[in-house]
Amino acid sequence: MFVLLRNRYVSFEHFGYDSTEFRCLINNFQYVEESNYTKFCQVDLENDGSKLFVVPYKEKLAKFYEEFKSIKPTFEEFSYICTIALWSFHSLPEISQSTQDLGNKIIANASTKLHEYYVKEKRMTNYVGRQAKLFKIAIMVEGIIRDKTEILKARNLFNFGKNVFPFPKFAIDYFSYKN
Repeated sequence: MFVLLRNRYVSFEHFGYDSTEFRCLINNFQYVEESNYTKFCQVDLENDGSKLFVVPYKEKLAKFYEEFKSIKPTFEEFSYICTIALWSFHSLPEISQSTQDLGNKIIANASTKLHEYYVKEKRMTNYVGRQAKLFKIAIMVEGIIRDKTEILKARNLFNFGKNVFPFPKFAIDYFSYKN
């Protein structure tokens, strides 16, 4: 989750928010242009598995990138997105009540600090729409991670292509270990 957020944030910090460039960091040293993604990853678009899993995942990533780019988050806002993404438990019903309470406290504290940042440092009084967009981005990450998990589960059933997964080898190996 944080790798996805960090890569997007670092990409925009490095390349800027110019709408003509759509590059994203894929590891600590390499960037890929969105227009070359299919060629770079050798995605077989005729494959049923690619149509069912890879294409929708790619579309969600593109929407996430557009939302992230449109808001141009500051470091403080990026920290808020990460906090919301970490402490939102929408897909984890087995979390204990005390952990949920702690998460709610942390989110409330982060929201208060973001309010102070907007009011005191940025001198913004009407920031609710912007904060809602930050929250939306954090929730989008949860859906993208869920889709990534489905792709990794389905890779044993479908031949997606030689290098279809733009995920670090560690992430794939860790998923295999956990499942």
